[in-house]
Amino acid sequence: MNTMKRKIGACLMALAMIVTMLPGLSITAKAATDYGLVVDYARVTSDRTSGDGWSYNPTTNTLTLNGYSYSKDGWVDGSYSGGIYAYSNLTIELIGNNSVDNTFSNAYCWNCGIYVKGSLTIKGNGSLTTKGGGDRVSYGIKANRLTVNSGTITALGKTARESNGIDISEDIIVNGGVITASAATSTEGDAFGIACRGSFTMNGGRVKATAENTTGPNRYSYGIWAIGTISNNGGVLSAEGKSYALYSGNNVYPEGYNGKDTTFQTYEDAASNMYVVSGVNNNGWSNREVKLTAASGYTIGKTASQFGSSISFTDATDNGSGIFYVKKNSNGTIYKGSISYKIEKTAPSVSGVKDGGVYCVSKEITVKDSHLAEVKDGSTVIATANGTYTLSAGTHNITVTDLAGNSTSMTVTINASHTPNEDDGDCTTAVTCKICGNVVTPAKEHNFILKSDQTGHWKECQNEGCEQTSAKEAHVSSGAATEDQAETCTVCGYTINAPLGHVCKNHLQKVDPVAATCTTEGHKAYYKCTCGKIYSDAEAQNETTESEVTIPANGHSYAESVYTWNEDNLTCTAVRTCKICNDRESEIGTAVTSVTPKDGCKSPEKTVYTVTFANSVFTAQTKEVITQEADAHTSSEWIVDKEATTAEAGSRHKECTVCRKVLETETIAKLASSKDNTKPSGKNDVDKKAADKKADVKPVSNVPKTGDTSHAGVWVMLMTAAVLSGICVILRRRRTR
Repeated sequence: MNTMKRKIGACLMALAMIVTMLPGLSITAKAATDYGLVVDYARVTSDRTSGDGWSYNPTTNTLTLNGYSYSKDGWVDGSYSGGIYAYSNLTIELIGNNSVDNTFSNAYCWNCGIYVKGSLTIKGNGSLTTKGGGDRVSYGIKANRLTVNSGTITALGKTARESNGIDISEDIIVNGGVITASAATSTEGDAFGIACRGSFTMNGGRVKATAENTTGPNRYSYGIWAIGTISNNGGVLSAEGKSYALYSGNNVYPEGYNGKDTTFQTYEDAASNMYVVSGVNNNGWSNREVKLTAASGYTIGKTASQFGSSISFTDATDNGSGIFYVKKNSNGTIYKGSISYKIEKTAPSVSGVKDGGVYCVSKEITVKDSHLAEVKDGSTVIATANGTYTLSAGTHNITVTDLAGNSTSMTVTINASHTPNEDDGDCTTAVTCKICGNVVTPAKEHNFILKSDQTGHWKECQNEGCEQTSAKEAHVSSGAATEDQAETCTVCGYTINAPLGHVCKNHLQKVDPVAATCTTEGHKAYYKCTCGKIYSDAEAQNETTESEVTIPANGHSYAESVYTWNEDNLTCTAVRTCKICNDRESEIGTAVTSVTPKDGCKSPEKTVYTVTFANSVFTAQTKEVITQEADAHTSSEWIVDKEATTAEAGSRHKECTVCRKVLETETIAKLASSKDNTKPSGKNDVDKKAADKKADVKPVSNVPKTGDTSHAGVWVMLMTAAVLSGICVILRRRRTR
């Protein structure tokens, strides 16, 4: 019985050894990816990317908080603890109301509500309240860099040796959202509502930063503290510290802060519905005062401390500006506004005429004002700029108005003409006006000019009222008329006979014929006049056109394209030549190569060169080159394909051990039968040659030695069945005994 047990145990042990020796049955567990983030006091990994109120996207490094709440001790690593702890850059998207309270209190740690070793970006439409721990340092938010695009964030530092609402190692950029950062009392160090060791830049949103007092000796309390600049490019900024509201290491502050105040406040813009502007015209000008009256529910003032029902601006001329504040009575919110105004109190000046004056023919007036709006004659605008203007005959009601509404008016009468005294009929005696005394007709000498008609010429005085003339004389000819010259009188210039005009026959030039080529037009023979007309005959009887005499170009007749590869096959030159004029078109194309690597002894390395051409007349060219021959085959030993028998011959071959290509074949001779080999002595003598040849055949496994273990399971099953069969045989023999 014991022997039997030992035999069965030996079989089972052998089976176990076989199974353990099979490499294909081993399984290795894959570790989860750590994303460098701790939420809910546990690592965020590829196996843990979400929880109650939170989810994480590792592709964008975005932690989404949606109704998330945490109030426990924060994760501790080194000198920092954090309710949310990030080891690299992090974006937090806020949805709904969220809170993080680090309850950890430790004398050796900076205890933060949220701690980010890299840059922190906050976005979304939700809210987040975060509180730091206690004892040594309490930070609501701690990061290397902070950017807030949207959301409502409340960051609180608790009472500790040092308390900060927000503490950032580099820059802070606020593009939007609402931020409240508060520091509680610091018992030893400084207190900071917001602290950054870079620059604080606000482009929009609302920020309120406050810090309680510090009880430590020679310590300070700051609303906002920055090593760099503090800039407010947009949004509403409020800061309060017991020592300073703002501190900039570069001494760069928002407008309105003097570098010493403990409080600082910017204001939202006053809306137009909060007040009414009066005293100005449509041009924005006033001639007395600009008045702002508060709308219902509001009061208004020139400072943020004194308010009433209205304010006025009167102390500036030309261009002025003023700052004002509007307070909402229901909640005391103060808004800030500005106004630009223009005041002009001086009426325009008009010179050159007098009010009620009477003048003859026309009169010039000169208008001058630094802010002229218009010059009207009755209801008609005659000018909008300073200058001198002429009044024609009639009665004119002139009104000159500036942009502020100041005006100057006058009435002027202009007679249509002078009223002359009686003319004595002598053109050498002046005639004057009865009203204005101006000379109506100046004295002058006779002004004789030549007059002419077809019969001759004479002289007449052109002065008004003078009729003196000379005797008529005959014309003096300049000569017969030509194509371009008339026959005129050399004395008075009278045209006796007009020019004949252009005669094409007199101006023709022959143009010889020109044969057309492949690229240029030709033409027939023709005659061209200087006037540009074209004729087919020398008598100018048959007019033609350039298109009718033009012979079109023949165009090229190209032979087949020729392609020549460069020695290195990297370029190919395409050429085609005109069979008529030998014009050549050519292009050198650069080859694009594709390489098919050699596969050991199976195939050589081939390089295909392909060239395409920009000119569509040339076709793409391809060339294949063997750049590296295949490796030599590695021969196996003889492999028996068919064993020889006494009935028929066998066969064997040698093949490449790599690619299995048959390299050599051979026939194995038939075996001699025992009948054929029986000698009279009664002993069998096998054919020595056949035996020797067969002895040379070495059995070779035709199973490729590839290392493939894909059938390991089949082998295990077969080996297991063999072992179990052996056990059954043993047991059966035991029972038969």
